[in-house]
Amino acid sequence: MSFRLRESDCKIIECIAEYSILTMPQITAIFQKNKQTMRGRLRELKREGLVNVTNREFGQTRGRPESLLGSTERGLDIIKEKGLIDKDVPYENVSPVSIRRVDHQILLNQFRIHLNQIERVLPRLMPQSSSGRLKKRPRLSISCISIEPWLTTLGQ
Repeated sequence: MSFRLRESDCKIIECIAEYSILTMPQITAIFQKNKQTMRGRLRELKREGLVNVTNREFGQTRGRPESLLGSTERGLDIIKEKGLIDKDVPYENVSPVSIRRVDHQILLNQFRIHLNQIERVLPRLMPQSSSGRLKKRPRLSISCISIEPWLTTLGQ
C-alpha cells in the first residue's frame, strides 16, 4: 500500500515542530481528533520517517506507555518545501528538547494548549444580545506565546 501525504499530515508535522515535543493527549487536544485516529496516522508518519514517536513510561504504574512525538529532519524538509515554515529555520530549533527538559517542555505545551482552548471556547461563554451578537468581546491574543525571554531571565 503506497503512502500519500495529506494536507492534514503537513499540519501535524508543522504542529509537532512548533511545540518541539508533544504527548498523544496533547496532539489530540490540539486537533480535536479521536486518539485512535491520531495514533493510526502518526504510526504511518513514523513509518515514513516524518515524525519520531518514542514511548516513555512513568513510575511503576501499569498501562500504556506515553508516546512522545518529535520532528525529524525529513518531516521538517517537507514542511519547509510546502512553505509552512521558513526555509532558514535550522532543525536544532524545532528538534525535540534534551531529555532533562522533556517534563518542562510538556508542561509548557499543556499550558499553551489550555490557553488556546480557552480562546476557542470563550466566545460561546459570553452573554449574547437578542440579535445573537456578543455583548462584550474579550480581546485575547494568546495563540503564539514566546517564553524564551523568561527562560533566559530565569537562567541567570
